[in-house]
Order: sequence, then C-alpha cells, then structure tokens
Amino acid sequence: MSAFEADYAAYHLTIRSSVPLPDLPRSGDRTEPDIVISRAALDGLGAQGPTDGASPNRALPDGSAYLSFPGAGRFLVREGKEIIVDPVPNVDAGLLRLYLLGPALGTVLHQRGLVVLHASAVEVGVSGALFLGQSGKGKSTLAADLPAGKYVFTAHTTEMQYPGLLDAAGNALDDTTVPGEGTKSFTLNFDI
Repeated sequence: MSAFEADYAAYHLTIRSSVPLPDLPRSGDRTEPDIVISRAALDGLGAQGPTDGASPNRALPDGSAYLSFPGAGRFLVREGKEIIVDPVPNVDAGLLRLYLLGPALGTVLHQRGLVVLHASAVEVGVSGALFLGQSGKGKSTLAADLPAGKYVFTAHTTEMQYPGLLDAAGNALDDTTVPGEGTKSFTLNFDI
C-alpha cells in the first residue's frame, strides 16, 4: 500500500486514490468514497491474456475488466467502485494518469451504468457538438479544423455522462448547481 492517499472529486463522485491525481480537484468530503484507486501487483492476470496478438483488454468472467497498456501498466476495474493499478517500473506519472483517468475511469463509470463516450467536443455559442469515433479516426483533427471564432475546441478526451447539460466551464445550463466541478468539456445526459 502506498503511503500517499487523497480524496478527489469528479463526475459527482468521491475518488480515494493512492495514486496522485493533480488533474482532479481535491474533495474535502472524507466520507466513504464512491471509487477507490489502489496499487497492487496484478500477477496471474497476465497469464489470461490472448496469445494471438489480440488486445489484452478484456472482460473477466466475474464482470470485472482487465486493461493493459504497454509502457504504463495494468488495471483491474471491479464493480464500478474499484481500480487496482499495477504500474510498470519507473512509469511516467503523466502517462499513468492518462490511462487511469481515461480508459480505467471510463470503465468504472460504464460499470456504474453511465454512458461513456470517446469524443471531441466543440462549443457553438451556448450549445455544443460531439464528434464520436474510434481512436485515430480524426475527431480531434475535425474539431480543430473548424473555423476559429465561430467554434471553440473544448475537449478531445473521454466524455462521461451525468445529469444536466454544462457549458465548457462546467457551469450548468439548466439552472442546477455543480459545486466543485471544473470540467473543460460538455457533459450530456442521454435518455436511452
């Protein structure tokens, strides 16, 4: 167990992490966290990986998810409330956070029943648009190539859903308050 531990706030959830997450605001709420991020060896799970060159990222029989990213580490995501991180030796902290706050946290939110989108976002006045697609298919390029002054490129990351529509500064557009949230992206609530 790491000596470091802090509580953070994101997506209306409290995250207790043994991995420093300076990209997230600290939470002053020391109640029971919604999500716990800890460090531990994930030996044994690697043996379950495919040998045919397919992605090692997969759902496990118990419903948890195993994610592996070369140069960063491995992650076990369970029950929408736990991420176990097994970083590679001497991993760059920024690279580890990239995968932790992107695919691993996105998987937790998916396990919690939320819609998770991989998208680029642009502001159009008080509205916004999301460009969805697989990695490397030009979402960020399209958003960045829109005419300057009319559109503002706001995000090129995984977007997570929670109630309400927010502007690029994280201000609720539907008169609800979002205390402590400072997001740089649009967040949409879908009725599915």
